[in-house]
Amino acid sequence: MDRDRRSRFLHFRLASLSIRARLIAMIAGTVLLVVITGGWLIVQYDLTRLEQQLVDETRAASRVLAQDFARLLLLDTPDIAADVVAKLSAFPMILYANVYARDGRHALHFSRDSKDFPEITLPEGSDQAFIDQMLFVRTPVEYDRSYLGEALFIISTDKLNARLVSIYQLLAYMLPGIVLLILFAAYILQRSFSRPLIDLAQAVRYISEGSDYTLRLPVTDDSEFGQLFAGFNHMIETIDHSTRQLHEQKARLQVTLQSIADGVITTDHDGLILYMNPVAERLCAVSLEHARGQAIEQLFRLKSTLDGQTQINPVYQCIEQGQPVTPREECDLVRHNGESIGIKESAAPIYDAQGQLLGTIAVLVDVSVNRAMAEELTFQASHDTLTNLLNRRAFEQQLGIALESAHQRDEHHVLFYMDLDQFKVVNDTCGHAAGDDLLKQLARLLRSKVRSGDCLARLGGDEFGVILMHCPTDRAMLISEEILSVINDFRFEWMGEVFSVGISIGMIAITGSSIDAQHLLANADAACYQAKDLGRNRVYVYHDEDEDMSRRRGDMAFVSRLRKVIDEGRFILYHQPIEAIIPCPDSTGFHYEILLRMLDENDQIVSPHHFMPAAERYGLIEQIDRWVVANVIQQISGHPEHLAKLECCSINLSGISISQEDFVDFLSEQIQ
Repeated sequence: MDRDRRSRFLHFRLASLSIRARLIAMIAGTVLLVVITGGWLIVQYDLTRLEQQLVDETRAASRVLAQDFARLLLLDTPDIAADVVAKLSAFPMILYANVYARDGRHALHFSRDSKDFPEITLPEGSDQAFIDQMLFVRTPVEYDRSYLGEALFIISTDKLNARLVSIYQLLAYMLPGIVLLILFAAYILQRSFSRPLIDLAQAVRYISEGSDYTLRLPVTDDSEFGQLFAGFNHMIETIDHSTRQLHEQKARLQVTLQSIADGVITTDHDGLILYMNPVAERLCAVSLEHARGQAIEQLFRLKSTLDGQTQINPVYQCIEQGQPVTPREECDLVRHNGESIGIKESAAPIYDAQGQLLGTIAVLVDVSVNRAMAEELTFQASHDTLTNLLNRRAFEQQLGIALESAHQRDEHHVLFYMDLDQFKVVNDTCGHAAGDDLLKQLARLLRSKVRSGDCLARLGGDEFGVILMHCPTDRAMLISEEILSVINDFRFEWMGEVFSVGISIGMIAITGSSIDAQHLLANADAACYQAKDLGRNRVYVYHDEDEDMSRRRGDMAFVSRLRKVIDEGRFILYHQPIEAIIPCPDSTGFHYEILLRMLDENDQIVSPHHFMPAAERYGLIEQIDRWVVANVIQQISGHPEHLAKLECCSINLSGISISQEDFVDFLSEQIQ
């Protein structure tokens, strides 16, 4: 731990130095290391040379004394030993000397300072060695090439020590000058290296702090520094150009994001918000400053418009899957204050050049207006624009649903078919505006008398329909009587005039035996007309075995055939002469009555009493009368000679046709 701490401290201290100081330290340290290493090698060489010189001198002395050592080992007399000692004393570098016989016998001991020879053993196979700052030299003693023993010398190292002292003194004198010289040389060298680097560092700092890309470094030569400066200038020019392009693109992007109608949110790879355009701020009801850095789920959540269940945000799906996510269905964006708005959100990943996920971009499309328009269109498609009740198409759909439940689950419902009485009087007297207002008021009255789960609709004109869901017949009868009562008590005021209206109701049960919706409506309509025939302002309950209803069903079935006959013009005109009971001599022209017949699908003639009642009851008589008048006059005008003799042509017309305001104008036009 201490070593790591020292290492970090040293690294910190070095990192805090400037380039100039680092270069001076590096150059000075390098030169000083070279000088010290070179000096040490020279000293070692000199000392080794002196050591070898001492060894050579010792061996030379040994050779001089070789015969004396041999005589000593062969004869071993005191005189010879004394003579050898005297000769050894003549060599000042020999401090100690011992002579040993071959058998290990100690033959001679010499000591310059009267001390015992140090007990030492030379390494095996070595003839010389420095041990405890003493030089030991071993030489063999031979005679006539026979080995007699050996001589072991301890040599004085005073020369070596003196040499070391002189070297240390010299270094002590020279070292300050050497250091100053090294520092001066390092300072001179570093200027040529550090000045360009310092200029480069200052330029980088200036550009990074001020974002001013107009600065350029002078390029004076083709050296490495010149190439470095040229490369730096080119890099700054490229960055400057790219920066301007990025600023332009950012400005265009900002304008685009500010002007598009969709909300745009960008996040990082963790789903934290980086940017929101103004539309996204409005949709989420939060500003960019508040939202930046927050998770997208903290600003809003998504729930299904179908079941209200919370949905996973496409941003997190995109981060997990790494590909665009576009949910098919719309959803509701629930803000932090609980308000919601209809949106459709999609998300796409953003990658860098290496394919790493940087984040996502989410697009929020406000569909609340489209949804409101769609709901309005759906409402208009299924509701009457005047009364806001269901229209006939939607009513028939609900009737089909009720009929299906009766067939599958044996449920019981009741159908009302209602037609206003005296409504035409209000329309003809006060105009259509009064009639429309009357229908609105009556729609509100009817809505107040049916249950919340029932279905009320305007079927057309002054006709209304009600489906009483899960309602028994006796309960339905009570509701119909309440409707009759409230309509009977109602008074309509318009421009100072007061009107009363009535209502006729045809009631039919919806059961598992009911055939289909069309039969139900037709039978309820027939029951409603039966109520009108019985005096109006009453309820008539449909029964399959009712004779009056059977006849009416026959009339209604005939109506569709009659409409087709009118469209195809399949009528035949006959004339029946009119003769006077008492002949009149002054009347010589033609007198006749026009008779009408119908051709059925098999070209068989049908008498008027089979189709005229149905035509009058269901509003087709006026079209027939107009057809008869137009065709009679057309045939007469096509025969001038017949017209000249015609005195009287009688055409039977319905009171319904004659009561029409424009029928007289029609007759006049045809005659003209």
